[in-house]
Amino acid sequence: MKRKLFIFLILILLLTPIYYAFSDEATQTSEQSSGSSGPSFGFGFSFGTVVINGVTYFQINGKPDFSIGLFGIGLDINLEFDGNWKLRETEWNSWQAILSKIRYVRWAYKGSKPLYVKVGQIEDATIGNGFIMWNYANNLNYPNMKKLGIAFDLDLGYGGFESFVDNIFDFDIIGLRGFARPLYGTDIFLLKELEIGASIVGDTDPFNPIPTNSPYNFSDSELSKGREIYIAGGDLGLPIVNIPSIFDLKWFADFAYIFNKGTGESTGFKGTIISLIPYRFEVRYLQPKFIPSFFDTLYESERYVMLSSSNLLSKYDLLDNITNSYAGFLFTTGVSFDTNISLLVTIDDSFDDTSYPHMILRFHLDRSLTKIINFDFVYERKNIKEWRDIYTTESTDAVINAKLSYKVSDMVNIVVFYTRSFDWFEENGQMVLKPLESTAISTEIQF
Repeated sequence: MKRKLFIFLILILLLTPIYYAFSDEATQTSEQSSGSSGPSFGFGFSFGTVVINGVTYFQINGKPDFSIGLFGIGLDINLEFDGNWKLRETEWNSWQAILSKIRYVRWAYKGSKPLYVKVGQIEDATIGNGFIMWNYANNLNYPNMKKLGIAFDLDLGYGGFESFVDNIFDFDIIGLRGFARPLYGTDIFLLKELEIGASIVGDTDPFNPIPTNSPYNFSDSELSKGREIYIAGGDLGLPIVNIPSIFDLKWFADFAYIFNKGTGESTGFKGTIISLIPYRFEVRYLQPKFIPSFFDTLYESERYVMLSSSNLLSKYDLLDNITNSYAGFLFTTGVSFDTNISLLVTIDDSFDDTSYPHMILRFHLDRSLTKIINFDFVYERKNIKEWRDIYTTESTDAVINAKLSYKVSDMVNIVVFYTRSFDWFEENGQMVLKPLESTAISTEIQF
């Protein structure tokens, strides 16, 4: 059953680019590429009731957003009033509360040279090729937890580094990768772009408790002492072919070691075909007690399993269930017409039954194509054991993020945000699976 599922999905992936490649609509020029350097201002506004620690409040939320060139800043300003219209002051009476109003501050984008910086909510933190940390999201449990993370990368050509901290209020997940191009600046064919890197990522508080008094009042768990998680690795990268707008190909290889557990290796190729079809294929050989991309999008929901109030198992502890060496793969393809429209699917799995398929589906439809609607959708699902698991979202293995923007006029958009994931909560001594769901409707003004 599992192998048939894999073959079926691969056929879909192979046929999808062919279908879109012959679509006339995708030849239009995007608005983003024609005017992204000018100033842009947006303001999202929503209101409604919210329950915090068993108390119902009336909430007013504003999300102003400003960008010009490579610089951007977004705020998250919330006001809560109780039944007597008394302001919930704990959201404003400390430095953590004030800083938590920053949704993000950024300079450039991931992969930019020479500098990339982002502070705030970070939903796509990746170190290197992603063999240790890939698309980790520090805002998965927002607004129950408000984390202010930092991503800071520097690329000077001959070398540089990538770094990440999940939360300046409570340094728990920390990542660092240094890299060098030892032959940079020479005329040696191919090898002048050879890149060598070394990484380490750690979780110093894997049983990090959920804040109780406020979303940013963090503390460390006593259970985490002596049970910290560290993963170290090395990587190589070598661009082989680079024909602009036609074809590019880069070879890469990774090695990683989860301290006191197991090791894994991978190698593969990635690039684009005629600037439309991105691809990535890698083969992995993994030892017992090891999984690739340990820190991923769903890590916050998988961080630990609560068997009882005093018996917790971390994701690290569960690695002991992997008792055999196994080979696996990761495959990404789809279609991307500049910023107009894109559909990307990533699948990773083992060749045997050590693990089950993991799928990430990303879709983007730009207003430059539709003239009215801008739509983004991301669906991630792990442990696909049977057909119905693909569309069954009531699981800690699934997360959905969607954003729909409708153009009312040249300056005004109506925006709908939707997020959904699941987690376990203790009720009357029993663990209950509950959704973490958020829907917001706002007005966005741009000029």
